[in-house]
This record gives sequence, C-alpha cells and structure tokens, in this order.
Amino acid sequence: SAPQNQGQNRHGHSQVLGNKGAPGWILPVSSMERDAANDARKWALGGAKGSQRSTSALSSGSSLKGGEALSKGESLARATSKGTMQIAPEILRASSLRRRNTTASAGSLGDEDDEIVRVSTELGMHEISAFGLRGNPVVICVSLMASWGMVLAAIVAPDAFFGLAAESKRWLTSSFTWLFIASQNVWVFFIIYIALNKQFGELKLGHIDTKPEYSTVGWFFMMFGSAGVGTGLFYYGVGEPILHLTYNRYAAKSYLTYNERSQEAMNLTFYHWGIHAWTCYTVVGITIGITSHRLGLPMTIRSAFFPLFGHAVYGFVGDLIDALSICTTLIAICTSTAAGAIQINTGISLLNPDIPRSTFIHVILVIIMTLMASISVHFGLRHGVRILSVASFMIMISMMIMVALVDDTVFLMNLLVQSTGHHIQWFLQLGFHTDAFEQLTGADVDGKSGPEVWMDWWTVYYWCSWVSWSSLVGIFIAKISKGRKVKELIHCSLTAPVLFSFTWFAVFGGVGLRMERRAVIDACLGNCKTLFKGSPFDRTDCKPMMEGRTAALEAPQTASFLLRRPGGCPSIIQPSSRGIDEMWFDVLRQYDNISNFLVVTSLVCMILFAITTNDSGSIVLDALSGNGPLNHEPTKNIQKQLWSFTLGLMAVILLVAGGDQAISAMQTIIIALGLPYTLLVTAMCCSLYVVLSLEVHPDTALHLTFLEGRYDILYVRDNGMEFWSTSIFGVLSIMDYILSLGSRKSALPSLADWKLFFTAVLAPSYMVALIWVKVGKGDTKALFTLSSDGRIRSAQMIMAFCLFNNLIAVLLLVLDSALHNMWVIGMMLHVFFVFALTGIRSHLRKNYNLGGDMFRDVMAGLFFYPFTLVQMYRETDAHNEGSFDGISPEIGKDL
Repeated sequence: SAPQNQGQNRHGHSQVLGNKGAPGWILPVSSMERDAANDARKWALGGAKGSQRSTSALSSGSSLKGGEALSKGESLARATSKGTMQIAPEILRASSLRRRNTTASAGSLGDEDDEIVRVSTELGMHEISAFGLRGNPVVICVSLMASWGMVLAAIVAPDAFFGLAAESKRWLTSSFTWLFIASQNVWVFFIIYIALNKQFGELKLGHIDTKPEYSTVGWFFMMFGSAGVGTGLFYYGVGEPILHLTYNRYAAKSYLTYNERSQEAMNLTFYHWGIHAWTCYTVVGITIGITSHRLGLPMTIRSAFFPLFGHAVYGFVGDLIDALSICTTLIAICTSTAAGAIQINTGISLLNPDIPRSTFIHVILVIIMTLMASISVHFGLRHGVRILSVASFMIMISMMIMVALVDDTVFLMNLLVQSTGHHIQWFLQLGFHTDAFEQLTGADVDGKSGPEVWMDWWTVYYWCSWVSWSSLVGIFIAKISKGRKVKELIHCSLTAPVLFSFTWFAVFGGVGLRMERRAVIDACLGNCKTLFKGSPFDRTDCKPMMEGRTAALEAPQTASFLLRRPGGCPSIIQPSSRGIDEMWFDVLRQYDNISNFLVVTSLVCMILFAITTNDSGSIVLDALSGNGPLNHEPTKNIQKQLWSFTLGLMAVILLVAGGDQAISAMQTIIIALGLPYTLLVTAMCCSLYVVLSLEVHPDTALHLTFLEGRYDILYVRDNGMEFWSTSIFGVLSIMDYILSLGSRKSALPSLADWKLFFTAVLAPSYMVALIWVKVGKGDTKALFTLSSDGRIRSAQMIMAFCLFNNLIAVLLLVLDSALHNMWVIGMMLHVFFVFALTGIRSHLRKNYNLGGDMFRDVMAGLFFYPFTLVQMYRETDAHNEGSFDGISPEIGKDL
C-alpha cells in the first residue's frame, strides 16, 4: 500500500507509516548495503576461518559485547552530512562470520568435535569438558546442590521440612493467588493473539525450506508423552471429578442439586486440564523454537530471554535461569515417578493380592523404569521416545474407546458435549476467579462461604505444577518441532491436547461419577453404614431420597437392592471413600470378563509413560546442563543416561527414606518453584513478541543465523527494532570473571563502569538530570549553574523533584519501625521517581529511534533502576558526537 506519511530516521533512511499507522520500512536496500550483505553471506556460507561475534543486539539493553564484536575503532556505518550511509564491507563481514563444520559426524564427540566451533563457545558461556563429556559447571553445581539439598532435607527432617513447605505453600497462595491467576490469562490471550496474527503464525521453526523431522501424528504423540501428562491422566482421570464432587468451592452452597454439583466437578476438572494448563508449554516451546531453529542460539531456557537482555543471558544471569530450570525439572519428574510407582503397585496388588503394596515394590518399579528409560535414551529420539510415545498413546486411546463402548455410551457422549459447552460458557468467569472472599480468614458471614484452603489445594497447586514442567516440555517441544510453523505448534501443543483431555475426563470422569451415584443410591436403599472394606458411608445425600418413604415402599426397595447387590453393603464400592490411587482401578474392575485385561493394559501404559517422561527429561536436562547443543553439536548418550539415573536415584531415595510424606513435601516445593517460573514465562511472552517482530521485518536476513549476521542490515539501517548499544546488566559480568577464576578478563567491568554504577545507586536524581541534558546535547557542566537554557532548567527541576522523592522515601522507610505504615508513602514516592525515569527513558528511545514500549520502561525503572540509568547514560555516550566507550569527562571530573 502507498505510504501516507514519510520521515527519516537518524541515519537519513526513509521511514514510512502504512495505511493503518503502523510503522513500516521501505524494502529496497542500498547498493552498498546489498554488496556488503552479499559479501558477508559468501564468507559465511563458505565456512571462512576465524569469526567474531555479531554486534547486532536486541531489545532494551541487549548487545553482544563487542569487539568485543566490532572493535572500538570501528563501526558499521557513518552518517555523512547528507544523511547517506557509508558501509565498510570488511567490517560487516568480520561481524557476520562464524566457523561451523556442518559436515562433522553427528554421532560422537571424538576428534571431530575439535573441528566444531560450538555456539556456546562463541557466546562465551561457562563450559568444561572431560572424558568426552561437556557441561556448564555453574549450572550443574547450583542445580544439583539445590535439588539434592531439598531432597536430603525432606529425608533427614521430614516433619519439619513438610511443615515448613506447607506453611510456605499457604503463604504463597494467600499472597500471590492474583499473580498465578492473572498470569495464566495473560498467556492465554497472548497465544490467541499470536495464533490470529497471520505473519507470526506462518513463521517456521527453522529456515523456509526446512522440512519437519517427524510425521504430524508421531509429533503429537511425542509431545503428549513428554509432558508427564499421561501419568497424570491415569492418576486423576477418575479421582479429580470425584474429589470435586464431594468437596469443592461450591460445597457450602447447600442449594446446589446433586446434578449441579456433578457438573461443577466436571467444569473444574476441565479448567485444570484445559487451555490455561497447556498454554505455558506453548509459550516456552515457540520461544525456544524460534531462538534456536531460526536464530541458531543454544537450546536452553536462557536463550528465550536473549531478545530482551541480549548477551547478558549467556553469563551468570543465564546460568541461574538454567539452574532453576534443572531444579524444577528434577523435582517434578522424580515426584511424578515416585507417585506413578505407588499407583502401579496398587494396580499390581489388585491383580495379585500376594504382591503387597510396599516401599520395596515401589523401589523395584522405579529401578526397572529407570533402566528401561536409559536404554531408550541410548536409541535416541527417533527410535526411543518416538516409538514409546506412539505405543503408549495408542494404548491410551484404545482403552478410552473400550471403556466408552462397554459403559453407558450415550451418557458419556452427552456428558462430553454438555461439559464442553458449560466450560465455554464459564471460561472467563472461572479463569479469573481467585476466591477473593473465601480467602478472607474469619470473614464468613452467613456460613455459606467456600473452603478457604480450596485454592491452595487445587488451582494454585495445579498452575505451579504445570509451569514447573514448562522448561522440560517447552524445550522438548522445540526440539522435535523443527520445520513446523508457529500456528501448527499452537494447534498441536494446545488445541489437540485440550480436546483429548476433555474427552478423556468425560469418559473416565463420567464413568466414575456414574459409579459414585449408583453407590450412593444403593447404599441409601440398603440403609448401609459401612461399605467395601469397612469404609464409612455418609448418609447426607440420602435425606431427599428417603423423604416420604413408607413401609409399603421399603420392602420392594430392599428387594431391588438385594437383587442388584447380592453381596449386600460390603459389595458396594464408593469411589469417594477410596484413595485417589485406587479409584482408577475400582472403576475398571466393575466390567465383567475384561476388568483384568483393562487393568493390565493401563499398567503397561502407565509404565510406558513413566519411561517416556524419564527419557525426554534426560534429553532436556542434558541440553540445559550442556549449554543447549544444537543438532550439529552432538553429545554422548552417556550424558543423557547419567541424568536418567539421577532422576531414578532421587525418586528411590525419596521413597526409601521419606515415603509418602517426603513425596508430599516435594510436591509442595513445586509451588515455591512455580512462583519464579511464572514470572519467567510472563517475561518470555514479551521476549517472544520482540523476536517475532524482528523475524517478520523485511530487513532480516532469513538465511543467516544471528551470529552469521541475521540482523546486521536491520542494525545498519537502525530501524528502531530493539537495538541498544549496551546491556542493561553490564556490570553483572563480574560474576563471569569470578566464575572463570580470572581467565575471562574481558568480563571484568572497568573502574569507570563501577563509578557509573555506584553513582546510579547513590545519586539517581543526578543521573536522571544528567541523562536528560545529554539527550538534548546540552552542556552538562551548566547543570549546577544558573542558566537560561530551557533544557538545563528542566533538568534542574527534574533533579530537585527526584532528590526530594528519594530522600523522603528513604526517611519514611527508616521511620517505619516506629511509625507504622510509613513505608507505604515511601513506596509511593519511589513510584513517582520511577514515573520520571520512565518518561525520560521513553524520550530517549524516541529521540534515538530505539524500540521498546512503556511497559518495559516501567519494569526496567521499577526493578532495575541503577542498571537502567547506566544503560541510558551509555546510550547517550554512544550517540553523541565526541563520546567514547567509557565514562564521560564531565561525570569523571565530578566523581
């Protein structure tokens, strides 16, 4: 479409606005730019020796340091007086090259590995190698120390640890329910937006000609099997609807009929296993898939934040992110494995009463599943996980169809359709419900408030559990989705699993609810007080049924009861009176002649899912601990097998030393780990939007990876697409210097860096005013003089305002111990300072044609204001004439 408005960016390139007012850029590339890009492409594709990291940087605060990528005496371009661009092709070449041996064997890490320049090495990630094994020592040590520390605490002092964990869980629920609920909805609407955006949806996870590695059916089966969802569907397939029927947030509403309570039970189950549950996997999977398969960055969680924070994520900050990911993955898988072993033992004992339900059997089952998983790991993705996933999922579908046919098929189909419609109707209301009034302790006025602890027991636990698995499932989804479009991944990782989960719970949950209903009716008619194995029967639901019952009706009803239940009350199995690990098998045992077959089939499927989860978990843990090796950077299978054994060992120790209480304690820990991961996934949404916007930009070189110069032309043109000259976390690179034992001297911040940082910490008001003057290219020496210059006077007013706010805020925080609630006013004053900082940062972005938005400006000022001030100051240095890469003369003199 013809442009409506036209202007020029700071380098003189024409910038246009499309018909809808959205920023756009003219497609033609200047001849010099084209020559430089083509020259760089020839070098990159020709495998030229020697490489330097690209100077391209993404987003607020991202950069690849250096020349550190370009040397200090070089630049990609210089603006002439006429505003035209002069590019030094050899400089663009130097910033765009990386050596990659694409012909190296993908089988082992022998001598050929020395010929491969690993992406992690080029990015400067911490890495050691010994005996053919590679890994990140910081990530491995931190994650294992944290994981084993929690396991040992749960074993040595189970009561104290469980009490502390439970108390922490209650506090997190009462304090952050709003965050867990709101973030889930943010993710849902964000993915809906991505799915409806045609440009984003058509992007491939890979080059434009990349073909999918797996068939669509096999791809979906692998995705479903890796998430640990198979084990969960068996464990909760019958149990969750039953538990919601007997005790849920609507339990105090005595006016609900039994049918309404049953429908609410199905609705809550659909909510916990529906769109909200699967969205976090989709967000992580797409983000990792884009950054790895398109940008050529390491396949780790830290890479998902590269579009936001740039090269900083490949240092100590990224190590902490990957360590947290490993910790959550380890705990999630080992607790799932232990819980699965307990349920499998229950089923085996039902088939053969001579086999007891004991810790010894649990341990044997875990050992067998771990050994089988290590064998599967050896055969790799295509011949290991894929085959197991297809087999387990086919068995799962077959079981569902058999039960649907042998039971009341019409009722189950009715229930599926009705429950789906009911969930759609209440989707928004249920999705935003936080139990706000129920969580008001001691504030139940009419006695009809729902349970105060229900959110703690169910929804918050579920959301934290799902997001704790997101690193495992997200990376695995990205790994197997190369060649798929973004919209395909959304459908396969979100739409299809949700529809299957709804069908699964409609069948098995419906069968369980029907069995519960029949048990209640028969127990009421038989005047039962105890049922199967002496379990007590609650006769509350008998009152409506028994009203108006006369002696004339009692005799035929008793005869009908004895006809249906020849064994009397002890033959009645009421699912709600049984353990959740028993409910599944109780339902299957009601089908004559095929009950044992169904039980055996389900046990086989449970074991296969446990093996598949361990296998896929080992692959992901190897990627996280090994700096995310790409396809051309193979690792030895022994590394994955070591992680497989670690998962099994952790589960065994939990079962032997801690038992059910230790497992419950570790499940409780998932809530605590879910909080930081909720924040990470939310930030990942922002990061994904940034990188998708870059990928659909016409100046992006789609045939190159990031290190080969994917965004070099876009950077040269300076099209306002998220490019800052310095990282927002620059001074944190000192941790990389320390962890490298001083060998990485380039990571050591200079004295000027530290002076600038501590000035931002101790005198932020002065820094804000100084930046304001520098953006307007004013005289910073006049900042403390009486001046008629408007920029200087406004800077002095800004400095006075910020200084007043900061001093009063600090004073009020100090006085809070004596004057209660003074901290609230202090925080309000700090927010005023953040608003001032945000306004100047937004002005800086607009003035220098940098990308970003108000939300990210506020977040940067609110949580990272010293780092933000340093970054903004460096940016003014980078754009003002006569500046240099260091502290400016005026602030140096002041210091």
